[in-house]
Amino acid sequence: QLYGAEKSKAKRAGTAEAHLDLALWCVEKGMLKEADQALADAWKLDKNNRRVKLMVQLVRYRRRMVPGSPSIEQEMREFVKSDRMKVARSRHYILLHDTSDEKDPKYGKTIAEHRLELLEKVYDSFYMKYALEGYPLRVPKEPMRVVLFDDHADYLNFVRILGPSLKMASGFYAPEENIAIFYRQRTDEAYEGANELLKVLEQLRGEMRRTRVAGAGEVIRMVKTMELLVDIEGENQEIEVVTHEATHQLAANSGLLDRKAFQVRWAHEGLASYFESPKEATWAGIGAVNEQRLGYYRILSLDPEHSSLEFVVTDGVFDQAGSHFSVLAAYGQAWALTHFLMDQHLRELIEFYRKMAVDNFETERDDAW
Repeated sequence: QLYGAEKSKAKRAGTAEAHLDLALWCVEKGMLKEADQALADAWKLDKNNRRVKLMVQLVRYRRRMVPGSPSIEQEMREFVKSDRMKVARSRHYILLHDTSDEKDPKYGKTIAEHRLELLEKVYDSFYMKYALEGYPLRVPKEPMRVVLFDDHADYLNFVRILGPSLKMASGFYAPEENIAIFYRQRTDEAYEGANELLKVLEQLRGEMRRTRVAGAGEVIRMVKTMELLVDIEGENQEIEVVTHEATHQLAANSGLLDRKAFQVRWAHEGLASYFESPKEATWAGIGAVNEQRLGYYRILSLDPEHSSLEFVVTDGVFDQAGSHFSVLAAYGQAWALTHFLMDQHLRELIEFYRKMAVDNFETERDDAW
């Protein structure tokens, strides 16, 4: 209904600019198919509009396969120190993985295909958001590099080599190697415990079906509900982690933020938190209110000294975080500040990003893509 109202408003205006505004609205709501339709309508109305011409170039770039090379795959294998991992490709990503090649009956895709589809959504949303706001970004000439471990234990063995702090991370972006690393969230200890509980409940369900005891129907429904909740939680966690770390990688490869100098941590983490899809939101688009981040922001806001603007922007909120809770509170502050600036002061925020990284934007060129 909301989309219908916005579309009707654009039609009544009858201008390319109105349809570009509709496209931005769609991107922010996670409606990429509808955004592309709005762009097509804008092109029909005014093919010579500068913004329309730029968006047409971006659409063409988004739809074509970025060429890869054997050297990229070899560099990735040397990084993970494994020759047994398989390679999967999408338009803008190369994925090194050891997941099953069987198709998930729910999605009709393999795990690798499903992960690449999510990464492409983040990619499209990131570039379309900034382009439609008037800040087209540099596009990578090579595919983005991603590694996916099928098992949490294998991920832990890998990160022990890189640094002990990473064992607590659900995924991370390695800027020096320019690789994003993940594991399947449903294989860690928390989900193993939930799955063990499900196995016990499934055995109980089977016994009650055989014996036809009173109350069997309620137990069967409860087990089905538990299975669904565990599945949803696993998917939501994966979406949140992937969208966050993929944004770090995109910000670095587009030149929005400096890949080699990960300075000003609140800016990096705030941007990644802004683009991440929060838990329980499935694919929420861009800038959705993250209740978890908001909660941590509100808790720390009760402490005026450690939630002051100066403390946040000088990175004291991260540098002096002495516990896991403090780190989460720091993320909450970075997310809240970035959310405010993206919504209310985007031009000034872009100028700030420009001062942190040189030659990032190509707003003066029509051939930015």
